[in-house]
Amino acid sequence: MSSPAASYEAQGVTRDGEPFTVRAIRPEDKRHMRDAFATLSKETIYYRFFELKEKLTDGDLAYLTEIDFVDHVALVAILGPPEAGEGAGVARYVVERGTEPLRAEAAFAVVDRHQNRGIGTQLLYHLADVARAAGIKEFTGEVLGENFKMMEVFFHSGFDIRRNVESGVIHVTFSIEAGGGGPPRVHGESPPPRSGG
Repeated sequence: MSSPAASYEAQGVTRDGEPFTVRAIRPEDKRHMRDAFATLSKETIYYRFFELKEKLTDGDLAYLTEIDFVDHVALVAILGPPEAGEGAGVARYVVERGTEPLRAEAAFAVVDRHQNRGIGTQLLYHLADVARAAGIKEFTGEVLGENFKMMEVFFHSGFDIRRNVESGVIHVTFSIEAGGGGPPRVHGESPPPRSGG
């Protein structure tokens, strides 16, 4: 029996009023992934993959799009027609089995030209909705210390963020049970300065 997450679909609107669709990723989204990756800056690639990649291999594309929606869930944001629009961002989590409370590692990326439009934040909320329905209690994540845009998404999401820094990598953990979307609640160090976006 397929997971309900595999048929997830919802609508969103960017900060500047453009509608988009958030839906479960599909194997045929390899085109979206390949096209979107080709537009990413070296900085965005490095922040997302922690290395510089020239392209996504067939193996990468299979891992990113052919998923079980149980231990690995991914959502894509599509601008324009849902079936033929532009891939603007993707969010995913991988369940960390054996953790108590049950956790999943979350990651997301937004195409450079669509950053600072609220797409990443909305993807995070939708991903949390799917995770809560699956019984997941917390998200974890790893962010390079200089990736201020990603940390802003976390800190201004309304989730109760906990973080620690090790070897230049910020490890974040936060409960997703409360739902987010309210004023930021941050423990530990102050959030990074706003990047002007």
